[in-house]
Amino acid sequence: MTYRVQYKDKDYSIIEKDTQLDVFQTAKERHARELCRSLNLGAGFNGHTPVFFTQGFKQKERPSTE
Repeated sequence: MTYRVQYKDKDYSIIEKDTQLDVFQTAKERHARELCRSLNLGAGFNGHTPVFFTQGFKQKERPSTE
C-alpha cells in the first residue's frame, strides 16, 4: 500500500493511492510528509485501510462497484 500527500482546503491530506481514501489531515506539511513516509515504509495496516478509520474526513466520491 502506498500513500501520497495532497494539499487541499488549507490542510495537507495523506491519501491511500489504491483506494483514494483520505486517511489523515493536518495543517502542517512537515507532519504530513513525515507520517506519509512512515506509512510508505511499512507503518500502518497490512493491506487497505479500513473505511471506518477515515469516517472523520470527507472522502472523494467513488464509483459503485456493482
